[in-house]
Amino acid sequence: MGKKRTKGKIVPVDDSSEFLEPVCKHIRKGLEQSSLKKALVNVEWNVCQDCKTDNKVKDKSEEETEENPSVWLCLKCGHQGCGRDSQEQHALKHHLTPRSEPHCLVLSLDNWSVWCYLCDDEVQYCGSSRLGQVVDYVRKQACVTTPGSAAKDNGNIELENKKLEKESKNEQEREKKENLAKDAPVKYTSQIAVTGLSNLGNTCFFNAVMQNLSQTPVLRELLKEVKMSGTIVKIEPPDLALTEPLEINLEPPGPLTLAMSQFLSEMQETKKGVVTPKELFSQVCKNAL
Repeated sequence: MGKKRTKGKIVPVDDSSEFLEPVCKHIRKGLEQSSLKKALVNVEWNVCQDCKTDNKVKDKSEEETEENPSVWLCLKCGHQGCGRDSQEQHALKHHLTPRSEPHCLVLSLDNWSVWCYLCDDEVQYCGSSRLGQVVDYVRKQACVTTPGSAAKDNGNIELENKKLEKESKNEQEREKKENLAKDAPVKYTSQIAVTGLSNLGNTCFFNAVMQNLSQTPVLRELLKEVKMSGTIVKIEPPDLALTEPLEINLEPPGPLTLAMSQFLSEMQETKKGVVTPKELFSQVCKNAL
C-alpha cells in the first residue's frame, strides 16, 4: 500500500491498481468492448477463422495436426487467428492489415495472457482494470459450452481415433513383415564373404569367373556330395514323360573337381584378405590343353 499526496491530503493507493501497472499506450485504441461482445455470440472457440475459411485444417496431414497451434483473440474485433508458432501466423497478419485504428492487442485463448504487437511485449493487467474486465468477460464466455466447442471436441476425438487406428495398422504391418522374415528361407549369399583373388598374371577374367562361382551356394553343396565315394545322382524326368527316373553312379572326383572344391572352401572359410587360386588355375590350364 502506498500513499499519494494531493492538495495537502494523503490518499491511499492500492499497489494492484492500474497506477502501478506497466503501461501500454495502445490499450485505449486497441480495445473495443462493444464490438468484441457482438463478435463472441455463437462463436467457435479456439479455432483459427482464416485456417477454417481456407479449408487448410482438413488438408493438413495427421502429423501436422497432432500439435495444434495457439489461437489469439483480437480485442478490437474478436478475430481468432493462429499464433506465431504456426506456419500461417494469421493473428499477426490480421494485425498487419492496414486499418484506420490498430488491431494490436490480442488475447491468448490458452493461458489468457495479453500481447501487444506494436509494443512487441506482453501486457500486464489486473482484474479491476478495463483490460482485466474484458479478459474476465471473454473467459466467462469461453467457459460456456456452445455447439461450436462441442463440434471441436468431437473433432479432437475423431482425430485421436484416426491416430489410434493408424498406429494399429502400422503395428499389424510390422508384425506381418516380421512373420514373413521368419518364414523366409535363409539365403546362403548372406553367409558368404566377398574375398579378393591374387592376380597370377593376366588372370583378371579367370578371377572374375571364380568370384561369381564362389557366390553360388548350390555348386559348393554339390561338390561336397561329389567328393564322397559312391555318389548317386538321380535325374527326374518331366511330368509327362513315360521314362523312369535316371540314376547315375558318379566316378570318384578328379584333380580339377577337387581343386574347385578346395577353392570354394577357402573362399568361404579363409580369414585372409586375399586367396591365391594357383592350384585351381593350374588344373584348368592342364584340362585346356
